[in-house]
Amino acid sequence: MSKKNYGEVTISEALQRSLNIPAVKVLHRYGPAKFKAKLAQIGVPLRKGSGLPIALGGAGVTLWELVKLYNSLANEGNILPLKTAPNEISALPGKQLLTQSSTAQINWILSHNLGGKNRLHGAYKTHRHRTRWIRCDRHWHKW
Repeated sequence: MSKKNYGEVTISEALQRSLNIPAVKVLHRYGPAKFKAKLAQIGVPLRKGSGLPIALGGAGVTLWELVKLYNSLANEGNILPLKTAPNEISALPGKQLLTQSSTAQINWILSHNLGGKNRLHGAYKTHRHRTRWIRCDRHWHKW
């Protein structure tokens, strides 16, 4: 968490830097109840929290559900059943989360993170400050 004020930023920069205030503002405009209902409709219920704080995480999704959401970015916005074996076939149809256009825009933003001085190029995630992950060249690496 940074106490730095970035002033006005583009949606691209907000997403690339994982800035909290723009995320809360976007959720406010979209509507927290509408967002929660959309996720429930596609099979990803938020088990904890409501209102604007859900924009900051901690809304109670399982790892399986989180993977389904990230996987939709690779499948034109479709939530597809996850496979646990390479040859597993699912007859279940996918559910549309985002439009193809929205998915393409998000993927473009995330893939064009230019980084900068003292900035990490790529996506960075932590889990309770113990395990660190970095995404570079479309692969997650643990360090």
